[in-house]
Amino acid sequence: MKVFWRIVSLAGLLGLTACAKVEEQLKPVPLVKFTSTVGLKKVWSQSIGAGHDSFYNRFRVAVVGNTLYAADEDGFVTALDVTKGKTLWKHKLSKSLGGAVGAGEDLVLVGSLKGEVIALSAATGAELWQAQTTSSILTPPQTDGAVVIALSSDGRLFAFDAKTGKKSWSYDHALPILTYRTQATPLLVEGQAYVGFDNGQLLSFAIRDGQLRWATRVGQPKGRTELERVADVDSSPVVQGQLVYTASSNGRIVAINRSTGRVVWSQNLSSLHDLAMNSSSIFASGVDSHVFAYNLETGDLAWENKELHRRNLAAPGVLGDYLAVIDEDDYLHLLKAGDGTFAARIKPAGSGFHSPLITVGDLLVVFSDSGVLSAYQLGNK
Repeated sequence: MKVFWRIVSLAGLLGLTACAKVEEQLKPVPLVKFTSTVGLKKVWSQSIGAGHDSFYNRFRVAVVGNTLYAADEDGFVTALDVTKGKTLWKHKLSKSLGGAVGAGEDLVLVGSLKGEVIALSAATGAELWQAQTTSSILTPPQTDGAVVIALSSDGRLFAFDAKTGKKSWSYDHALPILTYRTQATPLLVEGQAYVGFDNGQLLSFAIRDGQLRWATRVGQPKGRTELERVADVDSSPVVQGQLVYTASSNGRIVAINRSTGRVVWSQNLSSLHDLAMNSSSIFASGVDSHVFAYNLETGDLAWENKELHRRNLAAPGVLGDYLAVIDEDDYLHLLKAGDGTFAARIKPAGSGFHSPLITVGDLLVVFSDSGVLSAYQLGNK
């Protein structure tokens, strides 16, 4: 009996030791110390409402000209002067929003948790029309002025007439058994709609009639369990020249020829966040919170910053010669775009930062989960 107890005790001790090691491996690394080489100055800050639940939604802001559009989950949609932060108009919808905000061609677009697509006047905020989809809208609808594209959470893509809201076409894409709740925002460029789906594919459609032009595999489901096989494309596609870029969880970052759907280059990367780019590089934050820079044309790795390991980074954003990323402790880190070394660190206004960072001229616009919008500018350290 005593021998048995000793064996059990030893097994328990080994188990506790293993758990301790795993917990230690999962801990975010402490912040490294460095000497700032540049400053970040707050230009303006304003609360626009209740914010949003980052577990379900990643609300975005949209900028057209000098006007910035934002919304909160309670249905408040706000237009602001992006240079000063002054409110231009505010409109209250009697909807709980899940996808916000898209804007363009005199329209502001949001989607509700009940599957409604709502179009507002960009000039006044007046409601123009509503249209119904089949499930919650968790990513902002997009428009090219003629058609409004919306992706519902059940994997269906809808196109509506931009003036009337009448349905033009739809596409039904089968969902895997298990997916992340977040979705990539469709991208509309020169008559094509690029849409990432939860089965790991990026698809290209003709905007006017919904004809499927090509489908390209980005992430490949692999593993024995459904959890291991999750390969969502939750990284919103971006375009530079003839290439469209995106990334997937448990997969790759890829550059795809826009005309043919052929993969020009790829690198192994798992990411759930949007990408950022400048004239020469594309940047990504991986699931382990390493930050990567790749050559736009060749895909060669330019640098990798591992010093924010497991700090739960959100999507990166470019500001001049720097790259900005925000971690789960609400620190905004400014890295040199050329080599990934630290240049500055601040805590922006608000709390919780899961929305993509937006650059407007020399301003970096930051949208917190708590509903605070703020704009920052490079300055002296």
